[in-house]
Amino acid sequence: MIKTVKLLTLCVVVSLSVFACKSKQAATDSADSANSENKESVVPQDVLVQIKTEPCFGECPVYTLTVYQDSTIEYSGRMFVIKKGEYKGVAEAHHMEELKSTLKNSGFFKLDEVYDDEALTDLPTTTIMVRLGDRNHKVRGRYGEPQEFITLSNFLFEFIDELPLSYIEKE
Repeated sequence: MIKTVKLLTLCVVVSLSVFACKSKQAATDSADSANSENKESVVPQDVLVQIKTEPCFGECPVYTLTVYQDSTIEYSGRMFVIKKGEYKGVAEAHHMEELKSTLKNSGFFKLDEVYDDEALTDLPTTTIMVRLGDRNHKVRGRYGEPQEFITLSNFLFEFIDELPLSYIEKE
């Protein structure tokens, strides 16, 4: 009788474990499917490129630059940048050509989505989103970013000074 109860208990535990694993796998498959569907709309349709930097404990520049498909530009400089405040403008044709060419040739679409080491602290995060035609990609870099990411990030930071931006007065 005791052997029968032990055997029955073992069967129940194994069955529940198998069921739980299958449920977890189904949930994972469902999440993966949702993520791949969301990848199609990671970058808003109207955005060409956006770079956003987040603070560190030191003097890291904190800003957001968004260039839209229609050449509209929005820039917000928060800390440790030359241009502080909110700015808007419209990129000239040569700016858009240079930007699109740089984005196409940067290797950005081959990059992983995240470069990070959560064990490290006090590192700034830079997020870049790009939409070129039917391709879009978003990369968040905090640690271990490849040279392609760093080069594009530096280009975009320097590109701010070339853009025709007007300061928006606070009301």
